Amino acid sequence: MNNTCFTFPSSAPGQAAWVADPSCRGTFGIALLCLSTTIVCIWSSVHRNIPLRRLSTIRSLIRDAPLVLVALFAPELLFYFALNQYLCSRNLVKIAEKKFDHHFTLKHGFYATMGGFAIKHVDDNGVETSPIKKLTHGGVTELMKRYPDSIPDLSLESITDREKSTNLGKALLIVQVLWFCLNCVSRLAEQLPLSLLEVTTLAHGLFTLLSYAMWWSKPLNIDAPTQVTLAPTYSVGIFGTTSDSVPKFSDLFSAPGFVTVGSRWRVVDFSVTTTISFVYDILHFLAFQARFPTRIERELWRVACVVVMSSGLLNITSIFLAMESQFSWSHRWSDAGSVLNLTAYRIIPFFYLLASGYLLVESIRQLWYLPREAYVVASWSYYIPHWL
Repeated sequence: MNNTCFTFPSSAPGQAAWVADPSCRGTFGIALLCLSTTIVCIWSSVHRNIPLRRLSTIRSLIRDAPLVLVALFAPELLFYFALNQYLCSRNLVKIAEKKFDHHFTLKHGFYATMGGFAIKHVDDNGVETSPIKKLTHGGVTELMKRYPDSIPDLSLESITDREKSTNLGKALLIVQVLWFCLNCVSRLAEQLPLSLLEVTTLAHGLFTLLSYAMWWSKPLNIDAPTQVTLAPTYSVGIFGTTSDSVPKFSDLFSAPGFVTVGSRWRVVDFSVTTTISFVYDILHFLAFQARFPTRIERELWRVACVVVMSSGLLNITSIFLAMESQFSWSHRWSDAGSVLNLTAYRIIPFFYLLASGYLLVESIRQLWYLPREAYVVASWSYYIPHWL
């Protein structure tokens, strides 16, 4: 290592009473810090729903793979998913306040929204008459409204005892992500450049904190749901159920609260989606004046930023117009609806993933073309402890 990275005090000849940490960092240090923070973000932000039955380790990894990919390439989409689950859970709490005499907390709401209740039909002899199915958020809502007595009175301890995480573990992860974010802010305050990888990791870190805030009360890694036994006389055809223990990637887009064609249009979904896409991508604009390996790569970075930023607005607009076309008797509108569906669910997501992938790849490639100032360590970071 270059000895100019160290400052030796002249307290005594040939002796240093106190030696400060090096004032520079290396390429490996930058990559390791960003990689470790990204792993922390992905690992901590994946709050999977409850499977219908206990899964093996392999099947559990397969189940988590879609959420891991979303957390890696589209952390803002994961935050939108978390926000919708939070709103759905809070809605269940409001319904429970009117229907239940017992305590029903936000953690209970998350437990129900994430597939915590499964229906089991039995006849008069106690024999199962149909396969066990999980209740979706809509199913739990209807069950609470029509048959509130069928919802078990679960104590808060009975849920927390089945979790595989603690608030201390969550807090430590948040501290690490906060340290990285503050380190980036400090570099900007001291007019030290950020690498593209740090910019990308910063965006991941901020949206991990936001997702964590929404999912703070959500139980983590519960193995199986609570079974709700219903008699054949109960009209359960109205309930939303699912028997899939390993969801498809597309299930993320039909999760509770997501706007889908045929569902009720809500202005809040429009505003939230576009705002989230804008806020996530505005962070990448911090690197507009960064040093790139070539001019073409710099222009591609800017184009990718615009694509990611505008995708939320374009996608929701296409969905809205497609929904409007369903209520039109015109064949022209019907054909337009098909085109808009293709645009909303195929074309825009394709270009969005392509742009997000480029931002990630270019962030790694730029590590070999950083300016000298990028290797200078921000002064305050010496004194803030961290462990990754």
